[in-house]
Amino acid sequence: MKPPREDRQEGDPPSADAVEAVLGACAPRYRLPLLLLDATGVRVSEVKNLRWADVDEASGRFRISKATIKTGRSLWVDVPPVLFAAVMDLTPREDRDLAERVFPALTQERLRTDIARARKATGTPLWSPHDLHHRRLSLWHMDGVPAAEAARRVGQRKLSVTLDTYSHVVMDRREVDRAAALG
Repeated sequence: MKPPREDRQEGDPPSADAVEAVLGACAPRYRLPLLLLDATGVRVSEVKNLRWADVDEASGRFRISKATIKTGRSLWVDVPPVLFAAVMDLTPREDRDLAERVFPALTQERLRTDIARARKATGTPLWSPHDLHHRRLSLWHMDGVPAAEAARRVGQRKLSVTLDTYSHVVMDRREVDRAAALG
């Protein structure tokens, strides 16, 4: 017997100002993963488990393997050029072990702790790494990206979930200044 379904509260994705404030106050090792979450809508586990073998340098995209993604089907994720270049700069090509993780020290717990510390230091409203997933899908929705395409970009299987869960009213449509955040 299944437990009763919980009604989820509507998320409140952070504004670009809130994301930029936290980025400025967080540890430098978390800036690039946070920017990738904000720019692509992927989940923390998908960035955490990204391996060098999943990086398509010629096309500027990442493969989220089916073992890592929530839906169990692999996915190609286009990455903004400034962020892709920053990932490529992490490790020289000749030193990359294809089996190794791109962000070896990244864990969801450490990322959440650092966001909380940076939020507190900056007086920024509460948000979590998953709220960046909501933010990206909401921004795509407001930019007129068809729901089916937005769902495909993040590997969402059910279009109804994408429409019901991620069509928030986001007050701030501004993108985060990624180049400045990488500083």
